[in-house]
Parts: sequence; structure tokens; C-alpha cells
Amino acid sequence: TIGVLLGYIANSALLGVDNDWRWMLGLGSALPLIVGVFLALPQMPESPRWLFQAGREAEAEKTLCMFLPHDEAQGVMESMRQQRRELWDSRSPTVKVKEDEMVGFGAWGQVAEDMKADPKVGRMLAAATVVVVAHVACGFAALMFYSSVVLKASMSTKEAFHVTLIMGMSKVVFVGIALVVLESVGRRSILLVSCAMVTAANAFLTFAFVAGLGKWALAIGLVAFAAGHALGLGPVTFVYLTEVFGTEYRGKGMAVAMSISRAFAVAITFTFPLLIEAIGAGATFAGQTVICLLLSITVFAFAYETGNRPLEATAKPIMD
Repeated sequence: TIGVLLGYIANSALLGVDNDWRWMLGLGSALPLIVGVFLALPQMPESPRWLFQAGREAEAEKTLCMFLPHDEAQGVMESMRQQRRELWDSRSPTVKVKEDEMVGFGAWGQVAEDMKADPKVGRMLAAATVVVVAHVACGFAALMFYSSVVLKASMSTKEAFHVTLIMGMSKVVFVGIALVVLESVGRRSILLVSCAMVTAANAFLTFAFVAGLGKWALAIGLVAFAAGHALGLGPVTFVYLTEVFGTEYRGKGMAVAMSISRAFAVAITFTFPLLIEAIGAGATFAGQTVICLLLSITVFAFAYETGNRPLEATAKPIMD
């Protein structure tokens, strides 16, 4: 979120400079390069849960001790061992292997079998997929890429860039609010509030375009959308995605859910400007409002609370 804001600040500052778009693209690639260098350093530790799944328990505990007190790290290790024992006990005799060989990775075939045998595994995937699809399908992908394009139809390029800058500032503020209230309010509740906010923002933008309320009404709608998304569907989505799966299913479950989400993101990114041109902004945002309403219903129906529970406990989702 801070990176997005820095990008908006840089774009506003560079607007009007010779070859401004080249400078924008060049500077935009600098931060990912720096992050990539840090990730490549040998001092960057591997995920302790991945190490545990790979059978490297001593390394997993050592990594946990870098971030947690020793007693708490041992408690996390014991929780992962307990989940592994429970998974072992639940397995069909025809697929069991020697216990010292079962280190925790679920092969695709085994995951599919577990989904058939235990509906809770499918519930994990459904909850994760609904939330991560809502993250992009609510209009985030389109408005983050094309907000200035939408605004330039009714205001100057400089004004449009300033509005996107305010959008970035509102995102930072509401992400901060989410961090403060997340543990007390809960993941599911804050996701539902966020869904309601982006639905209301899209409805307001629909009315603003149809009624011709003017450029500043559009700016208010876009800032409200950015704030609503930043409150929950933005940052909380990725917290929820890591918490909703049991350890054995986390890697493959996240891969499936994110692949579906990225497919939606690509489709929306390509179709949004075409829809604006073909049917107009008012009709496009009306359709987006309907989509947000449907997403709110699906999040309400499928997402369950994951807060205040150890990651290993999410292997047993709360079905109510």
C-alpha cells in the first residue's frame, strides 16, 4: 500500500516532465528490484512451516526462534506435530505410508481424495477462493489501473493524478485502521464491512455518472472505493488466505485460489476499458455494483472466521 502511494506521488511529481511516462515506468521498477535483491540474500530465512513439511524440523524450530520466544516456538512445533498425527490417523489404510516418511506434503491426488472424504477440506478451498476473487472482482483491478483514465474524461490530467494520489493516501489510512481493529473485530466481519463499502461506492459512482454530478462527485466515489477496499478486501484477504488452510493443504490451496483470482484480474483488466467505450461508464459501474452485491453474498455464505486460532487449528474450520 505504501508502495502504491509512493508510485502515485512519483507520477504526480513527474507529470509534465519530458518523457514522463518513461520515468514513471523506470522508477516503478526500482522498488521491486530492491525487494528481489533482499529476497535473494542467504540471510532471508525459509518459511518454518515449509521446512517442517520438508522434514527439516530442527531448521524449522531455529527459524521460529528468530521471531518468537523459545517456549512459544516449541509450542508451534508441537501444534504442527499434533496436526500431522491427526492427519495420519484420518488417512485411509490404502494410502498410508510409513510415519517417518510422511512429512506433511499433500500430493494433488491425496488432496483430491481428502476433499471427497472430508467436506471441510473443500470448505477451506471455497472460502479462500471466494475471498481472493472478491479482492479483484469487486472492481479493484479496474479502478487501480484505470481510475485516472476514468477521471480524465471529466477533469484535467493533473487533477486526475491528484485524485489518484488522494486515493493512495486513503488506502494507507484505512489499512492502518484495519491493522488496529483486525484482531478485535475478526477477519470475516471486516471483510463483510469492506464488501459493503465497495458495493456502496460502486453504486454511488453509477449514480454520479448517470446523473452527471460532476468531476468531484466521481472523485469522492473513487476515494470511498479505495478506502473500503483498503479496510478489508485489500490487506485482510492475504491474511485470510494463509490462515484458512490447514498446513498440509496451504501451498496447493493457495495456488488454486490465487490462479482463479488472477484469471479474474486479467479478464477484468482487459474488458473494463472496452465496456466503458461500448456501453458507457454508468452502465459499466452499474454492472460492477451487481457483481459486488453478489460477491458480498458469497463472502457471507462461504467465509468463516479464522482469527484468534493457531494456524494448525484451521485444519478444522468452524462450520457455523
